Amino acid sequence: MGKYFYFLFVTTIISSHLYSQEISIPTEFSQDGKLYKSLEEPVQVLTQFQSDEPCLVIDYLGKEKYKIKYKDWQGIVDSQYLVINEDMMDLFYAFQERERIEAIKAEEARKRKIQEIIRKAEEEKNPQHREDSIAKVLETKRQEQVAQELARKEQEALNQQRREDSIEKVLEAKKQAEAAAELARKQAEKLRQQRLEDSIAKVLETKRQELAAQELARKQQEALNQQRREDSIEKVLEAKKQAEAAAELARKQAEKLRQERLEDSIAKVLETKRQELAAQELARKQQEALNQQRREDSIEKVLEAKKQAEAAAELARKQAEKLRQQRLEDSITKVLETKRQELAAQELESKQQKDLNPETKELRNTCHYVMNEIDIFDNVRIIRTEPYKINTSLTAELYKRGNSKQVFFNLSQDLGCASYLPSNRSYVKVTLENNQVVTFFHSWNIDCGNFRFKGVMSNSQINILQKSPIKSISLNGTKHSVYIEQIDYKEFFMDKLKCLD
Repeated sequence: MGKYFYFLFVTTIISSHLYSQEISIPTEFSQDGKLYKSLEEPVQVLTQFQSDEPCLVIDYLGKEKYKIKYKDWQGIVDSQYLVINEDMMDLFYAFQERERIEAIKAEEARKRKIQEIIRKAEEEKNPQHREDSIAKVLETKRQEQVAQELARKEQEALNQQRREDSIEKVLEAKKQAEAAAELARKQAEKLRQQRLEDSIAKVLETKRQELAAQELARKQQEALNQQRREDSIEKVLEAKKQAEAAAELARKQAEKLRQERLEDSIAKVLETKRQELAAQELARKQQEALNQQRREDSIEKVLEAKKQAEAAAELARKQAEKLRQQRLEDSITKVLETKRQELAAQELESKQQKDLNPETKELRNTCHYVMNEIDIFDNVRIIRTEPYKINTSLTAELYKRGNSKQVFFNLSQDLGCASYLPSNRSYVKVTLENNQVVTFFHSWNIDCGNFRFKGVMSNSQINILQKSPIKSISLNGTKHSVYIEQIDYKEFFMDKLKCLD
């Protein structure tokens, strides 16, 4: 009990500290829109803004509404018009924490009121019981004071520890306090759930049994369908892998052939140039010899030497022309062979792609649901897709409750815990092939073991994800992180986000 009050005390201090400071978070608009004066009717528009213009977030009002400062105006705008960053998510979680604390306080007040009514009724029936009740109230009051004093002393000890010890010990104390708070929250949740189950158990027992039978049959069918899909996907991915390997081999062979052709062409050009220079040098020397002979010999000898020089020059010219012709024929032959190999590789890839298309088309164009129904208590639609295989160790699901849209990542690897705590929050970064990056933050309860991440998707993030395939995914837990570049299903968001509509 003391730890529970201590958690409320610490949480209240943190929330008060956050909101005692003036909030000013820089961001920008994700699309064109209007700035409204308030949430009340009639709606009053202050001004219009354009995509990529800067603004300052100064408060979160709930229901996806932020209060912002834009130029000389202060007004209200929906989250879909803003680029969501980590500081804005901190503001969102702080608002949720305040709402949760208020709900806990209201529940405690209600319980105390019920206990007071019961106590007064008992006192009216039995004077002795009234005295006992008074004694119990005083004892309860004393225990609460002791608990408050214990919480105060623990806070003082924590402050002293923070001053004297290292940051690691302070974080350990905070972790223990958060664990105690989580335990208290789960106990309160369990108590509320028990009260709800006790009140409606008799009405829903028959319905529960029917739903259990239906659920068993559905899960068996889903298990069969899932096995079939996994077998099909595995075959498709293996065939695709083989096709990509064949295409890569053909590309490398074509590149090697082009390189060899280029090297051969350069060598032949240099050889031709060398022979031409040699022929020119020979002609020059023969001309010099002819000039010398002209000076020394008769005109007849001079003419004969000139004739021989011209014959040698003609022979050199013909040899050079023959060499150029041979080089041209070799180049054309190699170009045609390279083109033939490229066409063969393209034909092979096209044939393999044609074989893959039927199963790939069924996977990409069909929505597979685990849940798609109306909540009978809250009267909202709940949608949850099946896990889709992103690669051999990672699957992804889409989830929607009312207007809230979320994405679940399930990694068959231990990264510590998936945590929502601001001091060590888990997050996932999705990088698209157009180099845009979308970051999700864990928003559900702490979950340790194999990494099971659950994060909220804003409308602006959804718009970005629908425009480009996945390039890589980075998953970050409380202890470890993993970076995945081998993405087998790159079009997951482009194909499946429509399943939430």
